[in-house]
Amino acid sequence: MQPRTWETVQEEIKKECDIEDEQFIKDSELMAAANGMIRAIEGDIIELNEDYLMKTHDFTLVDGQATYDLPSDLFAQKIKWILFSDGDCKSAIERGEPWQCVMADCNGKMFYEILNTAWNTGRDIKFWGLPDYKSSQTVTAWYIREITRISSINSYVNLPEFENLIILAVKKRIFEKEKNPLLALVIEEIKEEKLRMRKIIVNQAPDGLNIEPDLSFYNDFNGG
Repeated sequence: MQPRTWETVQEEIKKECDIEDEQFIKDSELMAAANGMIRAIEGDIIELNEDYLMKTHDFTLVDGQATYDLPSDLFAQKIKWILFSDGDCKSAIERGEPWQCVMADCNGKMFYEILNTAWNTGRDIKFWGLPDYKSSQTVTAWYIREITRISSINSYVNLPEFENLIILAVKKRIFEKEKNPLLALVIEEIKEEKLRMRKIIVNQAPDGLNIEPDLSFYNDFNGG
């Protein structure tokens, strides 16, 4: 299933709810409801199996440069590991304490640090102890990505496997506002979809991590 644009999804929701010509709810409210569910899904993924959102990023090394931009979609500072390669040998680059980073050249080890200052809130990374630059060198990071939020009609709903849950959250908001008697049914559908979603996330974990969680408490939650 390929991601669809928010414009396409929103039009489909309006048609199904028969509100194409209605004015009682704004498009911005529909988008907010969708993003609220995306945020909730992201939280469940990070809790149950953050590797579901793992990506790689290759840093383009520049001679004489130690500081580079981190991926723009990095979730918090969740870097899983970083690998250095010069074409022949591969070595892990570990996150170092400040004293380890400063001493990296002296002890022949490689470290990285995420720069946090009043004007830089963890969006840069600095490498310490890398060998003298060669064009064959590469540095690759494995990291946990943020789920892109919807910001315009041209945005993609970046969770096609859970799109139905996002649609239900938007319908819930519509039915709440118009006091639709189908609201209770939608809330029950959301509960069922959340259970299905969590099982999908857990089953994507490597063998040995597939511990089925107790999801019974979800029955006490509302659909939002």
